[in-house]
This record gives sequence, C-alpha cells and structure tokens, in this order.
Amino acid sequence: MNNIIHKLPIDDYHADKSAIGSSGLKEILDCPALYYGQNLDPTRPKKDVQESAAQVFGNLAHCVLFEYSDFHNRYRVGPEVSSKNTKVWQEFKKECEAEGAVAIDSFQMASAKRIRESALEIPDLREALEHPGSLGEVSAYWNDPHTGVRCKCRPDLLMPVGDGAGIMFDGKTFATGDAHEFARQVPRMGYHLQNAWYRDGFETAAGIQVLEFIFIVIGNEWPHPISLVALDEQGVSVGRSMYRRALNIYAECMSTGKWPGYQSGIQTISLPKWAQE
Repeated sequence: MNNIIHKLPIDDYHADKSAIGSSGLKEILDCPALYYGQNLDPTRPKKDVQESAAQVFGNLAHCVLFEYSDFHNRYRVGPEVSSKNTKVWQEFKKECEAEGAVAIDSFQMASAKRIRESALEIPDLREALEHPGSLGEVSAYWNDPHTGVRCKCRPDLLMPVGDGAGIMFDGKTFATGDAHEFARQVPRMGYHLQNAWYRDGFETAAGIQVLEFIFIVIGNEWPHPISLVALDEQGVSVGRSMYRRALNIYAECMSTGKWPGYQSGIQTISLPKWAQE
C-alpha cells in the first residue's frame, strides 16, 4: 500500500524497520550482516548514542531551513561559559532536554541565522523555502513492484510545480559549498543512490512527478556559503542501478534469513595509484 504521512516524528520514522530506506540500502550494499546487526538483530545490546559535533550542526542547519517555524522552540541559546563542561552549562542543558529543546551557544545560533540568510539570498531556493505549497518532512511509503519489499523515504522539501509535479530539495552539510568538491562526495556517501531512490519512490507513493532533485550544499565553516547542485542523468541512472541491486539482495536476505558478512578468506589488496607514486 502506498501512503504519505505528514509530520511523522523523525524518531518514529527511523524506528520503523518494517520498511527500508536509502541509508539501509547503502548498508546492504556494504555488508548485509551489518544492516541486520544494526537494525533487525533482537540480541543487539542497547547503547547510549550521543550526537557528534557534525551531527549537531547538520540537525541545526536542517531545522533552520526546513522547519523554521519550530526552530526557536527547539533550540535555545545558553549562557556564555568558558566550557560546556561547567556546572552552569550542564544545568541549562538538562533544563532544555526536560522541555524537549536543544541547548546551543551564541556562535551556533549565529551560524543558524547565517545559513538561513545565505539560503534566502539564492532566488531559486528562496522561492522553494517560502512557497506556500512546499511540503517539508513528508514520509512516503510504498511497496516495490518487483520484490514486494516495503520501502520508505523522507525528502527534506518538495516544492509544487503546476499540477501533479514538483521539485525535491535535500540539504547536505559539507566541508565546502563548492559544487565540484561536492561531486567527489556524492559517490563516497552514496548520494546518487539516495537521489534516484527519493525521486522514484516519491513518485510511486504520492503519484507526483519529481522533475528534479536538488542538493542544497551548505559549507560547514562561517559564513556557510550555499550552492545548489543537481546530478546529471547518468549519475541518477547509476544510483538507480545501485538501489535496484540492493533491494534484490535485501529481498533475498529477508526470504532466506541469511545475512552474509564480508568475504571470507584472505584478500590481497593493492595501494591506490596516488600512494604508489
């Protein structure tokens, strides 16, 4: 069954293991046993997961762009302290957590504001962010017609274009906002798989034609320059082939109950060309 869910809490979306998303498919291509261990293994011990500085920044950027109406409720600026290990900061952090908010410092708040300003300075992005019909944080579910696998995706933003069509946007924080440097990051992180998966999946689930999938590349360092990047058709095609292969592996693993690990035995490797030179 295909369906669209608005405002589904992000934790509920990630907790739903009845459907697989693009991140899971990347794990499947790397090592099915890894996916099973991280997502389906009932014997996996619980662990305290703390966000890294990069994750905190990514979530901050995401909220200020795509959930701006809720930004000031979710993030609160704490007192000026010499260290966040001080008692004053830790008490403020606990107060925020008790009220469902996140404690940030004045520099983080300034970064968030600058990201918003940088985004609104780009006409195409400003139109998408301020369009009254744009949809953010929409969870889409569908059944893959070839394998029957339950699938899901959650695009950051979809701007309607005419009737039954739209343009999809996805925010990515990166060392630089330079498009050519980001091109190197795409295959490393499997963003081309995500691109094709989101486009095809959302079209299937919502019956909306996705005309384009655009990455919003946000520089990590001040003043957080932003660029808009679209992947060419060849890149999308490669991503589509990758997710198709991952889905077939996933379906086979679910059917047989066997989740293979990395290749057994000794493997001989070579130094990359740059190291040999």
